[in-house]
Amino acid sequence: MNQLVKKIVSGKWIRKTEKRREELYQIYKNKSEKFAEIINEDPESRSVKKISLEEYKLRFHNRPPTKLLLPQRLITTRHQGSLVILAFSDYRTHDFEPLLDYVDQLGIKLDLIVYGGDDTVRFASPPPESLCTLCISTSNEEYQEELVSAYIPYHGGYYLSSGSDFVLRLPKHLSKNYSAEERISAMLEFVHHISKALEEQQLQSPDSLQEFILHISPSLKVKITDRPNSKIREVIIRDDTTKTRILTLELDEVGRLVRPQTISGYWTLDRLCKNRAPLCVKLYEDEKYSYYHVVANRPKYNILRNWQKIRSMG
Repeated sequence: MNQLVKKIVSGKWIRKTEKRREELYQIYKNKSEKFAEIINEDPESRSVKKISLEEYKLRFHNRPPTKLLLPQRLITTRHQGSLVILAFSDYRTHDFEPLLDYVDQLGIKLDLIVYGGDDTVRFASPPPESLCTLCISTSNEEYQEELVSAYIPYHGGYYLSSGSDFVLRLPKHLSKNYSAEERISAMLEFVHHISKALEEQQLQSPDSLQEFILHISPSLKVKITDRPNSKIREVIIRDDTTKTRILTLELDEVGRLVRPQTISGYWTLDRLCKNRAPLCVKLYEDEKYSYYHVVANRPKYNILRNWQKIRSMG
């Protein structure tokens, strides 16, 4: 097995894969009917140049190294008789129930599952030990971000997971009497209140926001800051009890409160949960905080392993 794995990641396989990638790129580029407009690199002309969408993605999107496309492991198993293959693709946001029902109704043994598409992490949560502790941003500020995106180490670099993985940071003294699930539930309900008030135009200014959240919890405070290297003014909701930042809103050009242009943290978690309670698993703790892995829009078990267990797949 070790010799076979080394053979796969050898220079021969990398060169072969790179050649095929270039061939596919040229095919997609020539057949693509979609274009993107970019500003000419010549600073004097500043003219707009039209290029194919495939060329745009190649130039301006990070293209993963070819080595990452090669398999990490090759497993050889013996098989007799016909081979039953379940193949599907692009299951990025769909509900799992129809897929599970379909497989269950087949009533036959599955030998192989072939999936093509992104967000494979949706089918099972990564093991807690794989979540990188370095991904949790810290600063010298008194108030740290409470809910941040979780990163998973991969091939020596740190990559953002599916977008539905988060790390919750709670003070140790609070986590003893206040579970992560309770905190998440309370904050998602808080986001609902803020969203509804914004839609009904009840919140026009930071002062009205402060008055509004005072009725929810006296520990919540509002602070206005200027985003670095930007003209955008942020309105941050902080919690004096946890010493964390809960939500960030923005002020538009006339000074009215609006949702941020780019959502993160509890804004994203609320959008993903769709009234379903997210999974929470404790990761570790340091001198000040306890950290929890929070997962939205994902089954409680590994779907592929569950099929293997039920259908005795090869």
